[in-house]
Amino acid sequence: MQPNIGEIHHLRCLAHLINLIEKKITKFTKITTGNETQSGSQFIDMDEDDETNDIVFSDSDSGLIKNFKSLVEKCRKISALFHQSSIFPVILTEKQKAAGVKQNRLLQDVPTRWNSKFLMLDRYSEQNVMVNEVLRDRRLNNKHEHLTFNNNEIKSLNDSVKILQPFYDATVELSGIKYPTLSIAMPIVLSLRESLAANENDTMFSLVLKKFFVHYMEQYLAKYNILNEILLITATFLDVRTKFFVRCTESRKKEYLNASKMYIKRVVDDFPVDLKIKLGLNDTSNSQRNVNLSQSTDACRSNRLQYLDFTRDYENK
Repeated sequence: MQPNIGEIHHLRCLAHLINLIEKKITKFTKITTGNETQSGSQFIDMDEDDETNDIVFSDSDSGLIKNFKSLVEKCRKISALFHQSSIFPVILTEKQKAAGVKQNRLLQDVPTRWNSKFLMLDRYSEQNVMVNEVLRDRRLNNKHEHLTFNNNEIKSLNDSVKILQPFYDATVELSGIKYPTLSIAMPIVLSLRESLAANENDTMFSLVLKKFFVHYMEQYLAKYNILNEILLITATFLDVRTKFFVRCTESRKKEYLNASKMYIKRVVDDFPVDLKIKLGLNDTSNSQRNVNLSQSTDACRSNRLQYLDFTRDYENK
């Protein structure tokens, strides 16, 4: 069968796109819009190669985004102290042992390493009490007490980790090398969308942070036409775990199902007759199958990305 050059598809690395979205929030600088009295602040991405549109916040919202950036910078500064000094890690270990908590070191984020910002913030969320005790320790002569986290910062820190956790989970799942990832790309994207939906328990900080990520997520999805890519749609349909498109609206679900079936039919119609016979494509006895699936042991993790919904996928089918 001769390859058709028109059938060669270029699929973007979705894990890379997800991390571009996550990196956006620390690549911005506040500017005025030309009128000093004009309300609202615009954040401009300093990456010249990026074609996404900028987002405009109200003054109050922009202040919350600045709080997030300040929180990240504070964590970086504290991490630098703990990595450059020999006394800080010693005191931290002492206090961790005394409190009976995990003896984990603080982490630093690296711009070129995916999810390193989340991992840094997650570690601070876990160790913020111990870090505060170290910074207040009298052996340090109160030189670094001003770096301790206050209650508002700890709340923002925990909210940030909760919002960034699904991005980390998505990257880990899409980076798998022992299983195919094409069929889980769309479910993961749709699950990320769900995780960014506002809910009644969200703080103002969480709402603004979600608004930021939703803005750029939708732009990247539209720019690269992710949700209309026929190979991703068909791969999702062919995977028994995801074939029902449960996170889509009814109209979009029907659209995806029809598009998948038409694409498969078009591909199969081009198969030679002997290949169709060999594959049993004319045998209708295989049209109905009973597939037994067990739920993943990780499927019930709280606050984690649930891109495979076993309840909606199977119990109601």
